[in-house]
Amino acid sequence: MLGDERFDRPQDFDLGVYWVSYLDDFQARCYIGTAAVRLSPWECRRLLGNVALAVVRAFGSTATARGDE
Repeated sequence: MLGDERFDRPQDFDLGVYWVSYLDDFQARCYIGTAAVRLSPWECRRLLGNVALAVVRAFGSTATARGDE
């Protein structure tokens, strides 16, 4: 916080409930669609640390090998 500003949390505020509600709302507003993506083995390994966990799971459950190219 900057300066002398003060914030008083409401007595009935529940961070856990708020966070779950926020994430549910965020997920509902996310674009959902499908895409066919061609990745090299190296790109597949990089995918794990660079996209949302839901994308990694979808990739892992639908990926198929297409040859050595």
